[in-house]
Amino acid sequence: MNITHTSRQGVLVARVAGRLDAVTSPAFEQELTALVGDDAKHAVLDMEDLEYVSSAGLRSILSVGKALQKASGKMVVCNVSGMIREVFAISGFDCVFPMADSVDAAIAQIRS
Repeated sequence: MNITHTSRQGVLVARVAGRLDAVTSPAFEQELTALVGDDAKHAVLDMEDLEYVSSAGLRSILSVGKALQKASGKMVVCNVSGMIREVFAISGFDCVFPMADSVDAAIAQIRS
């Protein structure tokens, strides 16, 4: 798993690549929670290059989302497709987190 991040219009944009599973989810959660703690109130989670997500990965995503919620922030996921979209639908995460087709659309959702 690889995470890259930038800030656009005051929104943390984190791009996750590879696998988000029991092995990689602790590092994901630790890194994103630290970034959220560094004044990021809103976040976009770009999943364009995410190949796999397990239940442990979903728990980590939920944990980061809750941290943002506690700070009165929002998290929008974007570029979710294929098997990852199916996992989100089956688990109900598509109802928990707003979804967008692009980073720009996700930022627009946060700003609205």
